[in-house]
Amino acid sequence: MFTVSQAARRLGVCSQTIRQCDRKGHIQCHRNPGNHRRVPLSEVKRLLGKMHRNLIREPSSKRRIAIYARVSGHRQKTDGDLDRQLKTLTQECRKHFRSSPLVFTDIGSGLNMKRRGLRRLLTLAQRGTIHTLVITHRD
Repeated sequence: MFTVSQAARRLGVCSQTIRQCDRKGHIQCHRNPGNHRRVPLSEVKRLLGKMHRNLIREPSSKRRIAIYARVSGHRQKTDGDLDRQLKTLTQECRKHFRSSPLVFTDIGSGLNMKRRGLRRLLTLAQRGTIHTLVITHRD
């Protein structure tokens, strides 16, 4: 049994969504003696399976390939490193996939998580919009 917040975290939704689903009868929650909702593991697994099936069934036109390129500084960009990465990644996408990729780039340290391109990429990935990510280095 999970608390509402634990179940929401596992499902990647807001706690309020779990409560609304319970009120509408989409999910079966149990109440403890203090009248707090508890979500059984079986319900969490059922919903995860349902979400996974919906993601698989989503038309490929809505799910895209993405490429992500990053260089550490502006000098690397002016030297052409970013352009070379993008060219290499785009060629790989053309070789293995038919659709044109979404392109995300950043200039900055790999340790800095405040990278606009990376944040946009992660947001789309969490929504299930991106099904494949192509990168040059895993740093």
